[in-house]
Amino acid sequence: GGYAGEPLKLYAFHPDFVHYILKLFQGYSRLTSGVYGVLFALQNCLSVDLYGFGLNSRHGFRNHYYRAGDDGRAVDRDDVEHRIVRALVRQGLVRVAERCVA
Repeated sequence: GGYAGEPLKLYAFHPDFVHYILKLFQGYSRLTSGVYGVLFALQNCLSVDLYGFGLNSRHGFRNHYYRAGDDGRAVDRDDVEHRIVRALVRQGLVRVAERCVA
């Protein structure tokens, strides 16, 4: 694709990697780009440290730094992200630096 008249196909991750992740996480309705990024880092880095993953209004944080309200559409999706990241932490695969909470 990408030639005159053909749509350009851009991929953030190789389709084989996406297929592998979808097979690995069957039953999860929708994974975030953050989860894909964490899993990609685990495939390519010696160690992975994370900050602020899976935190939403249920955890006392805004969904986005650039929007004052949390519309709630992403809360369930972010809960899935939170559970996946916590499971990776329990397995010792990643470390999480939580936000400072006053």
